[in-house]
Amino acid sequence: MKFSHTEDQRENQHLDILTDEENGMRIVVSRLGAELVSLARVNETGEWTGFLYRDNDLSAPSQGWPIMRR
Repeated sequence: MKFSHTEDQRENQHLDILTDEENGMRIVVSRLGAELVSLARVNETGEWTGFLYRDNDLSAPSQGWPIMRR
């Protein structure tokens, strides 16, 4: 198994990105509240396809539970 970890700062959010290099799976988690931001799999063309509603979208939703912000 080969996994990688990277960090990203986006829209005032500190994100951890964990990637399973062998199986082409990736999760993105916000450090504030450990909220899942994205669960995605790489397709044949090398693009990430998300499984979650609003996958990888950090903007506030019009209704429901928003991602925690500092």
